[in-house]
Amino acid sequence: MLSPEKRREWIKSRRDQRKAARQIHGRRQSVRMVLLLAVITTCIASFIYLPWCMNDIDSDVKVRGNIYVSTDQIKSLLAESLHKPIFQVDPNKLEKKIASLEGVKHVFVKRAAFPKPQLSVEVLEEFPWATLSSGPEGSNEAVIAESGRVIPLSKFPNFPQPKLKIYGPSNMKMMPAAVKQWATWISYIEKQVSQPVTAIDLRKPFDVAVETEHLDLKLGTLDNTVTERLGRLISIIDVLNTYKGKLQHVDLALDNNIPLKMHSPAQLKAMEEAAKRLAEREKRLAGKVAEEEGEDEAVEEI
Repeated sequence: MLSPEKRREWIKSRRDQRKAARQIHGRRQSVRMVLLLAVITTCIASFIYLPWCMNDIDSDVKVRGNIYVSTDQIKSLLAESLHKPIFQVDPNKLEKKIASLEGVKHVFVKRAAFPKPQLSVEVLEEFPWATLSSGPEGSNEAVIAESGRVIPLSKFPNFPQPKLKIYGPSNMKMMPAAVKQWATWISYIEKQVSQPVTAIDLRKPFDVAVETEHLDLKLGTLDNTVTERLGRLISIIDVLNTYKGKLQHVDLALDNNIPLKMHSPAQLKAMEEAAKRLAEREKRLAGKVAEEEGEDEAVEEI
């Protein structure tokens, strides 16, 4: 049992401890408030004074992955993002705008505020599958991608032009499934006739034709029997080999037989003469090249 005097001392010490604790807590609260005010002030000053906007599209926008779609074409679609706070720029909206370019398959846009406001654009271009023209004598107008997308050469002149030609209207559209189906048919035809497919004529939907180096195949209408009709090629391979170079076309449009059309004697003669002229021309070119190489060697010896 404490005496009254010691009890008063104990109560006083407890009061002093609580008072010191309150003072320490108050000082901590004051420091926290000062730090919080400093952070708020810094943030406000940053939003007011730091350059949050892009001002130069050449230095503030980086484009990577594009080969045939020009950087200027892509940056021209991003001009509206200049002089706008970077946090207000919508990457998804910009991706949709850039993806509207026929030569672009996928695009990813990233924005950054530090070390300075900028945009990073990653581009994946379409993969070319065939070249579109109005006909055998027409010039190349567009490239058809594996996705079926038509890429106009007037807009993208540097886009690769595959050897496979598609004859059809300039506003022709193809679905990815159609491109995949044609790729399967082409592979089958090339294996059967041992010749590369050079062109597909889609100008007449009821009279579709496939051209190889020395043979044309008439497919007629593209219905669900095309694969079955192409499968009959294997039954006439020996005939095709026998008349190789003399056949004008094979008609696979019918269900019950396979008509063969031969070149006329005049056509065969014209083809032979053209082949001779081509061979002579190649021979002259080869001789000229050999002569030039000989002159170059003579000069080097001197």
